[in-house]
Amino acid sequence: VPPMRHDRLQERWSGGDLAVLVAGRDGTTVAHAVRRLVAAAAPFARARWRQVGSWNPTDPTGRPQTGRNLFGQVDGS
Repeated sequence: VPPMRHDRLQERWSGGDLAVLVAGRDGTTVAHAVRRLVAAAAPFARARWRQVGSWNPTDPTGRPQTGRNLFGQVDGS
């Protein structure tokens, strides 16, 4: 990612961005984990972008179902 106008980059800390994927079975647990990670990283990093999504692989009756991505399209990944 190229430097932004407001960046105050230091050569010793440069070299790339950090991407973190946090996943789990329960959205509340994942949200708490993200809050803790962001708080712990605050002295040296900050969140610049976040994409939130969820998918339950079963329908209300417990049968497997095909997932959909954040755009509502069938997700074959």
